[in-house]
Amino acid sequence: MSAADVELVKEIWPQEADMVELIRSLPELGEGLQGSFDPALEVHFHPDEPGTFGTLHGVDGLARGWREWLEPWETYRYRVEDYVDAGGGEVVVLARVRATTHRDGVEVEHAPAVVCRVHDGRLMRVDFYLDRRDAPVGDR
Repeated sequence: MSAADVELVKEIWPQEADMVELIRSLPELGEGLQGSFDPALEVHFHPDEPGTFGTLHGVDGLARGWREWLEPWETYRYRVEDYVDAGGGEVVVLARVRATTHRDGVEVEHAPAVVCRVHDGRLMRVDFYLDRRDAPVGDR
């Protein structure tokens, strides 16, 4: 089943994309992938300052969190380095991001991770870590 979990995550997060463009297309994208998300999907952004996001729910929560996160960015392009089957329904996406701000065109690079929890062929929880070193694996 874990190979299927990795394939599901690859379908949701392709090898390379600009998150600004991806989130703009989410209504159409979300309709095509609706069956890939558990209706009770939980979304978490880390670090999360108290009161910033908390637990978001569903595809709408996913989109809202990303829209808020992407507000200062002109581009936020990621490239997946690896999709790691962490076992127990977890898939970890390791990526590199190169982003440019709207204001002053400042370029930023970082190495985030996404921990995806898959159950019964659907994404049920996703945790976005700004720094991959903060991403715990196997404790959910």
